[in-house]
Amino acid sequence: MHNLSEGVNNNNNNNNNKNKFEIEERRRKVGSLPAQSMTETEIAQGLDLDQSTVSRDIKARRIAINLSVCE
Repeated sequence: MHNLSEGVNNNNNNNNNKNKFEIEERRRKVGSLPAQSMTETEIAQGLDLDQSTVSRDIKARRIAINLSVCE
């Protein structure tokens, strides 16, 4: 007999991994644009994101960079 919940859990894990990958990809894009002298509002408009998402992504990238430098 097949356990249907195992398939659901595997799908959830795959979706979580996919979402994490998509978030990291978006954060890389967002993180490279301030170096091009773009404002958060300009980045948000260019990537069709909310400005608060851009702000959060920039902050997350800065934290990640600072953590990697400290190691």
